Amino acid sequence: WLYRFSYVAEVLRSLPEWKGTKHGLEIPYTFNLPAAVVKDKVTAADKKMGDVASAFWVAFGKTANPNSAGQPLWPRHAPGVDRII
Repeated sequence: WLYRFSYVAEVLRSLPEWKGTKHGLEIPYTFNLPAAVVKDKVTAADKKMGDVASAFWVAFGKTANPNSAGQPLWPRHAPGVDRII
């Protein structure tokens, strides 16, 4: 499995100095704590990303597969296939 986390909290998207996500920013979302990034400015979309990211990691911890019912599909990494979802 391979991932590239690119989600940027909604409040940060309008800041000219904020160009994409920063290294390690997936960690608060992995633990479903998006407010750790933006405090009281967390939005419904930020919370949804926390739900999704956390569910992927919980499923992976339980089954060694990040996919579970009701979640977006996380395709298995295939060497030689250039795919980012």
